[in-house]
Amino acid sequence: MQYLTLLPELLLVVGGLVGLAGFSSLGARPGVVPALAFLFAVAAFGIELWQGARLATFAGDSYAQDRFALFGKAAVMLTLVLWVAATRAEADFDDRLLPLGFLVALGGAVVSSASVVPLLWVGLLLGVGGFLVPFLVRPERRRDGRALAGLVGLVAAGAGLLVLALVFHTWRLSQLMTAIPRSPVSLGGGLLAMLTLAGVMAPVIGVAYSARDEEATLGESGRGTARGLEPGLLSLLCGPLLVVLVLAAARIGAAAFPVGTLWGPVLAVLAVALALAGGLGALAARSVRGLVAWLAFAAAGPALAALSVHSRMGTAAGLFVVAAVGLAGATAPLLAAGLDGPRSGVAGLGGRQPGRAIGLSVTLLSLAGAPPAAGFVTLFWAGLTLVQSGVIWVLCALVLAVALGSWAVVRVLLLLWIEPELEEHRQTGTVVALAGLLAAAVVLLYVVFANPISNLAVQAAEAIGLVH
Repeated sequence: MQYLTLLPELLLVVGGLVGLAGFSSLGARPGVVPALAFLFAVAAFGIELWQGARLATFAGDSYAQDRFALFGKAAVMLTLVLWVAATRAEADFDDRLLPLGFLVALGGAVVSSASVVPLLWVGLLLGVGGFLVPFLVRPERRRDGRALAGLVGLVAAGAGLLVLALVFHTWRLSQLMTAIPRSPVSLGGGLLAMLTLAGVMAPVIGVAYSARDEEATLGESGRGTARGLEPGLLSLLCGPLLVVLVLAAARIGAAAFPVGTLWGPVLAVLAVALALAGGLGALAARSVRGLVAWLAFAAAGPALAALSVHSRMGTAAGLFVVAAVGLAGATAPLLAAGLDGPRSGVAGLGGRQPGRAIGLSVTLLSLAGAPPAAGFVTLFWAGLTLVQSGVIWVLCALVLAVALGSWAVVRVLLLLWIEPELEEHRQTGTVVALAGLLAAAVVLLYVVFANPISNLAVQAAEAIGLVH
């Protein structure tokens, strides 16, 4: 019966294969492949909630089902559910991207359950590789900054993990914690940990690169040039992949716990830089999709700031934050598809497409960290952790970033709900409205169930060896 805990991973594999192979036959019937993909994603998430609480190990304890695996797999699978549902909001969405979402989610599942260095790197390879596939198969995209950041990050993370394992003579993440010297603190171990963490988080640069491109290339027509990133890939980066990256960073941070005093302050400075740059970018954004990208870039800051505290509660707060960010990031770019260009494109959206407008409003507020959405609740808990750890300056910088992003979102909400419609726009169907309402409901339910989710995050931090 313990093998039932692996059923969600199997469903992710089958869902990806169905999406990959279904275009010749099922793809001839509009909507069949996305509907099947959605059902597989929902089934994987549901079975994970049902069977994930069971403790089990596989392959000589190399692959474990524990509380960290339950939290990580549930988070990445729920973001996949919302991502697949939100793809219907983009009229020109390429269904060939659907298998890539399942590949990224599978990478997150492997990262969540990996107990040894090779499997952790395999999970990163699957997650980041799933996002990079479109760049690698399109000649005009191979030199794209997002692809370069992802590839360099994979190499740096893999090299750092390999050297850590060889220097301290163990492949097991739990044994690295005891193998790395605590007193005196190992400078070499700290530098290797920083290299590995930098490699893991390198793909986040792609979010800022996307935001810059949207602002530079979107014209009066509201469509980007070849430099811009299509909403489906942007939402994949800001949703499931971002969750995978922070899950990997949490695992590596726990394994390198003895040298956290070295890289913790560096991570805090990086978190503040991300948050402030994202907040300023959001305030200056001229398009809705550019605004979403900058907000997602800024939202990575609180998650990294919580991880920089380097404690059980800090890691738990980081996991709690990134799960909420992933839910909003997986849907907001797709709900904003077709609304770019002049901001008159969103004027009156609340009157003509209320379901979509509600979903976009809630996800934007959550990404900005404004109440009453999930982003505010998670930021509040992360702030308490930062205060208890004595790094109040980090919290002050995060609050400033939230204020900048929130003001940018308020300006868009005024256009959505108060400004009259300035021009005729194409109406969308019921599926788009349902996708928006589903996104809003899940983000708001995250607030309702914040207490059990945060408790599970604490248990997840304890499962990877963080007890202080």
